[in-house]
Amino acid sequence: MMRALSMALVLVLAAGASAQRLEDTFAEANEAAIRGDHAAAQASYESLEEAGVLDADVAFDLATVHAQQGHYGEAIRYFERTLALRPGDPDAKTGLVGARRVLADRLAAEEGEVELAEHSSLGQALVRDLGESALAWSFVVVWLALFLALAGWRLLSGRARLVSAVATILLLAAVVGDGLLLATKRGVFRAGDPGIVVSGRARVLEGPDPRARVRHRLLEGQRVDVVGREPGYVRVRGPRGERGWVVDGEVGLVLPPDA
Repeated sequence: MMRALSMALVLVLAAGASAQRLEDTFAEANEAAIRGDHAAAQASYESLEEAGVLDADVAFDLATVHAQQGHYGEAIRYFERTLALRPGDPDAKTGLVGARRVLADRLAAEEGEVELAEHSSLGQALVRDLGESALAWSFVVVWLALFLALAGWRLLSGRARLVSAVATILLLAAVVGDGLLLATKRGVFRAGDPGIVVSGRARVLEGPDPRARVRHRLLEGQRVDVVGREPGYVRVRGPRGERGWVVDGEVGLVLPPDA
């Protein structure tokens, strides 16, 4: 199911692009997808991205056309992007689970039992369905409540002061918890930019050179952290701590570097 363009035009108009041209491109992409020309639809959606569109609906539609062409690594990447832009999106969550299942079945048939890690850390799994703005507002509200509890502890007496002291301790713990969740959502504890392996059996090399020794191989659909770049190569950390260099086109970022 294709979706309608939402905030994309606002974002691109800020960059000086033509709203009408983008609307036409999006309509062409949807029409191509409806008639089953998935390659043409993909090209049109990608042209929106190249024009500066960073939108959950465009990402969802790209994920869908990639899945329909059997490009499950790319489908996983764009479903992940949809969820990064619109946390908790039920269609994207369903699509992501389906793409991972189909890809895992295909890889299992080719190479034996495999496992595709869904999250690179427990913290990222916890904040996956939480919006950054919601976490930020929660942090502010809890801070204000903590300030009021501290004021009550200083000004009140007797049982009221005891209640205020207990509330202060609980709210302090909540502030720390909210702060950690917000920092995790913003990627403070992440080694690099989250990416997805989009080609089958990507080689992890010792250096950014085609003659370098192969250290590991990564499976399509696996999550990695992109921690460095050289011309034509990206340095990655794999789901089990694998480190090395991968050809640039074999790993796609979940979000653009400047997002």
